[in-house]
Amino acid sequence: MTVRRLSLVRAALARVAFVWVSLALVGASCGGELPPRPGTPPQHLLLVTVAGLRADHVSGTYLYLRPTTAWPLETALKNDGQALAVDDLCEQGVALAAAFAPSPRARESLLALHTGFPSVVVDARPNVPTLAEALAKQGFQSRAFVSSRSLGDTAVLARGFATFEARASDAETLDAAAQALAKLDRGAAPHVFFWVHLDGPDAPFEPPALPPREGEAGGAIDFARRFVDPRYAGSIDGSLSTLEKLERGELELAPADRDRLVDLYDGEVAATAGLLRNFVSAWRNVDGSGEFFDRTLLVFAGTSGVDLYERARAEARRGAWIGVERVRVPLFFRHPGSLTGSRLLSEQVELTDVAPTVREWFLGLGSEDTRPPAGGRSLLPRFDTYVVRPFESRPALSLDLDHRAAALRTAEWTLLSVTPAGSTTPELRLYDRLRDPREEQDLAAIKPEKTAELAAELERRVAALKAP
Repeated sequence: MTVRRLSLVRAALARVAFVWVSLALVGASCGGELPPRPGTPPQHLLLVTVAGLRADHVSGTYLYLRPTTAWPLETALKNDGQALAVDDLCEQGVALAAAFAPSPRARESLLALHTGFPSVVVDARPNVPTLAEALAKQGFQSRAFVSSRSLGDTAVLARGFATFEARASDAETLDAAAQALAKLDRGAAPHVFFWVHLDGPDAPFEPPALPPREGEAGGAIDFARRFVDPRYAGSIDGSLSTLEKLERGELELAPADRDRLVDLYDGEVAATAGLLRNFVSAWRNVDGSGEFFDRTLLVFAGTSGVDLYERARAEARRGAWIGVERVRVPLFFRHPGSLTGSRLLSEQVELTDVAPTVREWFLGLGSEDTRPPAGGRSLLPRFDTYVVRPFESRPALSLDLDHRAAALRTAEWTLLSVTPAGSTTPELRLYDRLRDPREEQDLAAIKPEKTAELAAELERRVAALKAP
């Protein structure tokens, strides 16, 4: 047999072997019994949520050109595992490029994240179990530390946590969490779940100055000045009074004024990322070896975006409050010990998918309560590469009930439905997400068939929220 024929035979046998292995893996998964996940499973969970954080203003994996969530480090520190900025952590895990909040409001998004159901379902089923309750039954020491400005009623969010501490600022929230971590009896806590929620870069946009981390050279960083143009001579600042005037249409924004708002917002993002880096450093070094950190699954999620006045105010009143800038958020999962590779996934996902994913990761298959069509999905079938499993791809749904607005997003299209005040008939707008990612050019009039198709899907998704 010639060398060429031998190589062809080997290639054919390799393809056959691959098919049989793939079929075996599929069969194992369909039978309900999965082969063990490679590596070391996580023992602890650190959930970090940040209000007001837009995905398109996160640097690194999310490609924002300003280094808002990066931190300069010497190579030696990176090699020693000290690369703990948001960008570094994201690169070490699985990032979701198309993650959407179910609401432009932080509390409603958090209800969805912690339960796996949109907030309207939680309101109708107030006893739906939370992630903390599920983990507490398995012996997790669960503690929550939250900045309270963006939360409102926390009765459901607090369920399952042994302690639930609210603070007035992000610095105080992270300090309380760090102190509790330092005092934790880790020997008596085989599993730990900390939830940290920050008000983050939500309004007002008044970034602080932060001192350097202990042991690092350099002075305080003034994030209010980090990105601003010193030549700006206008009167726009990031105060609540200014933002309220803009919302009421009492002020007009020149291009330089809007740039100033963006500069201040980016400073807020960078300041929040700096605070988080210091806290993650405390988590990593709490045992002096980094082992506690290595055994921790880190989940990082924005809960909502903010309006930086890209659109005219008249457009905003017609529905820009649920535009992509308000609901596309960063989301990543980091645990190199049990993830088969770091990746950026473009799948449309929702914050309702977080709780089912974490529950399966720690508790295994069969841990989910019966979910109506409105419930979230585990994302592990998309994360894992060691086994083939089916995954339900579907559009992302976002609702703003106060403004009678809804948005449905597929990989290619966005359908926005807005019912104007005084009307019972919704206005439908269609955007081509691939060619128009900022959702600025309405194509509903020239693509009526696609608009009708997505409107029917939107109606089905909204009807599923009312299912028993």
